[in-house]
Amino acid sequence: MTPHQLTTIIIRLFVLWYAIFLIRELPPSFTAKLEHTGTIAPVMIGVTIVLVLLAIIFWLGASFVARFIIPRSETPISTPWNQSQVLTVGSSLIGVWVISYSLHPIIYYGTLWFMSRDISGWEVRHTVSLVSALCVLVIGVWLFLGAHGLWQVWAKLRRRSGN
Repeated sequence: MTPHQLTTIIIRLFVLWYAIFLIRELPPSFTAKLEHTGTIAPVMIGVTIVLVLLAIIFWLGASFVARFIIPRSETPISTPWNQSQVLTVGSSLIGVWVISYSLHPIIYYGTLWFMSRDISGWEVRHTVSLVSALCVLVIGVWLFLGAHGLWQVWAKLRRRSGN
């Protein structure tokens, strides 16, 4: 794998983190604005569209950005890892971060939901925060264990240590 390919994968891993950040932060901000003012400002919708488009552009243009960051050399240099290994390790690391990031709101809003016997103490923004945190947790578990995930890395490490 060339440094250009490695940089492309790293850019896509960043975009994956960025998308998870947007999933986690945008719904609560929309509901807070909606509850406070009763409407959502067009500027807020516009900024959200720009942020989502930015993520899509970086995902689709990762190779172009990598070529801009690291110009192609005439003599190919290869790295010791292949693309699948870098993607596995990167997605597992992001998965661990995402899982840890989602646990705090799940514990907080889950406890609040469990403790609120009076329905008037529970607000719509709490429901949105809890649901978005659960969605982020599912994405984190999928990144950690899914695709090629940690199990494939663990199996390779065990085979190497046995030799």
